[in-house]
Amino acid sequence: MASDSSHKTIFAAMGANLAIAITKFIAASITGSSAMISEGIHSVVDTGDQLVLLLAGLARLKPY
Repeated sequence: MASDSSHKTIFAAMGANLAIAITKFIAASITGSSAMISEGIHSVVDTGDQLVLLLAGLARLKPY
């Protein structure tokens, strides 16, 4: 269904953003770049945003 498809999309985006964050933190540790640390934090926040989207989608499915 559409709901199942959107959940799969959100999970895929969460996984991708988490992998990107890890890569950025590794790059920051190698280069010592504070900008790359900032980018890693940004990717972690994006992952959190997708978690909120997932929780909101699940809450939407609950009957009142």
